[in-house]
Amino acid sequence: MRSLAALNLQILLILLVSLVAAAVHRQQVKMPPEIVLTSDASESSRDIADSVSADDGGDDVIQIGTVTVDQAYTYFQEGAQFVDARNEEKYIEGHVEGAWLVPFAVFGSGYPEVLDYLDPSQVTVIYCEGGDCDASKLVAKQLLLHEFIALKILTAGFPAWAEAGNPVETGIAE
Repeated sequence: MRSLAALNLQILLILLVSLVAAAVHRQQVKMPPEIVLTSDASESSRDIADSVSADDGGDDVIQIGTVTVDQAYTYFQEGAQFVDARNEEKYIEGHVEGAWLVPFAVFGSGYPEVLDYLDPSQVTVIYCEGGDCDASKLVAKQLLLHEFIALKILTAGFPAWAEAGNPVETGIAE
């Protein structure tokens, strides 16, 4: 009987240590915030840091401005960096002139080298196919974790950009 009580005490102690370790781990691991898209294109994700709130689960909620094709073109003329969140095949077929290929998959194998060429403090317009495509939102979450502070999402996507006659190029830069 005494050994059964000791075994139960050891099991209880192991469970308690496991729970504490899990709680500490959750505090140290950076989790991507939830993104709420807003149509106010004048605010960056950092500009609205005061409105970042915690939901019932304690996760951050970040608002990112969405931009129209015309607003994106204005950012393009001002020298903003563009990130294409689509796959490489789509990128090669055509992309915003000067855009960087940063599909969500590149974040799965550690730090993506392409981030060394982007400026986290510069306005960054992210796009995908538009419509129901969430690739730009997924990439935005990852860029937030890498401290990009001025993110915009072109919700109409690349097809609308190209249809408007804006600067497009094909292939991959060497």
